[in-house]
Amino acid sequence: IEAAMRRFLAFTDARTSPWVQALKSKKDGKASEALDKADKMGEAYLLYISNYYHQLAQKTEEETKDAEKAKTYYGKAVADYEEFMRRWPNAKKTYVVSFYAAEIYYDFLKDFDKARKAYERTIRLDPEGEFLEDAALGVIYSTEELMRNKRACWLDKDQKWVERPDCPPLVASVAGDGVKVTKFKTAKKEELTEEQIKGANLPKQRQELHELEKSYVAAADKYVELMEKSKEGCAKGNKKLCGKGKKVPEIMYLAASAYYDRGQYKEEIGGYERVYKYQEDNKVAEIAVKTLIDIYARLKEWPKIEEWAELMLKRKSRLILDAKDLKKYVAVSVAEQAKELADKKDYDGAHAKYDKILARFKQEEPELAAVALYNKGLIYELQQQDKTAIDTYARVVKEFPKSKVAQEA
Repeated sequence: IEAAMRRFLAFTDARTSPWVQALKSKKDGKASEALDKADKMGEAYLLYISNYYHQLAQKTEEETKDAEKAKTYYGKAVADYEEFMRRWPNAKKTYVVSFYAAEIYYDFLKDFDKARKAYERTIRLDPEGEFLEDAALGVIYSTEELMRNKRACWLDKDQKWVERPDCPPLVASVAGDGVKVTKFKTAKKEELTEEQIKGANLPKQRQELHELEKSYVAAADKYVELMEKSKEGCAKGNKKLCGKGKKVPEIMYLAASAYYDRGQYKEEIGGYERVYKYQEDNKVAEIAVKTLIDIYARLKEWPKIEEWAELMLKRKSRLILDAKDLKKYVAVSVAEQAKELADKKDYDGAHAKYDKILARFKQEEPELAAVALYNKGLIYELQQQDKTAIDTYARVVKEFPKSKVAQEA
């Protein structure tokens, strides 16, 4: 039966069939009717054959667990699906066929470049279709797999990418796997240290995104765009567009994270702020804030750390950010601002910052408060106010006898 169907398909293929060309040249009703009937039969035959091999592949994989044997059938199915779309690009079934082809390329043939293109084609065929979200995510996942298999190094001297076997995979530059966002907290609570907050790492040297990374970000942005349009469509009464876009915060986060390893802080900061503003009560939004604080620590922008930590402290509930850690962020960032003011000889401004730490954190963070008071003593020395300096050091010993700076005071 299959052989007969394929002979018919070849006989009616407009590219090579003398019969089709002959009927087209007649331009009469009977010729058009014959061509139309042959076209519909061919469409049904090829759809039947492709579906047969698709189902046979699934059955083979399920029953025999022989992935290679099933792969042969998947290959036949996808080849027929592609031929179907070539011959009937505007057919009603073309949309579904395109998605099926994309899934085969991704899941079974592991041809991620073809999968990406097939998912993109599915979206173009119907931007409000049944498989819209799956296809949009498919573009992201396919691109990520391409990055996983692409080894490339950035050459600072030449300011360009080179591809070599000894280079790391590009996927290392994305902070996540699919939409499994990296967790910042472990099951066991570990208190943040001052050095962790201040960030020992220097700002990363800026690098350009690799072309695949650019594609990854573009795919993530496209997903967000499509899901926002779906939300609008749902609000207007299109029920088939409702319930989509639950992964938007994660995808926004991953798009911003693509810039992180490349030291592109301006783009990255805007991306993480966008995540937070989109859905403040989402876990990923808090992860974005945590990452923002890390970036600002690298850039030594202490007022921004204070601003974000204070913002999160005002929240009635938080999912991952601990109040004690947030308060420590505030204390350390204010102390760093005080040091900067002292370096500029703005001693009054520095005293005001240290007084803020003392007033707020004497009970909660005594070590930080002790250091703040000790530093006030140092500033009094610089101001040549020796008696006040001595009195201040005495306060450190009296009020914070167990602190690390007590002995030095």
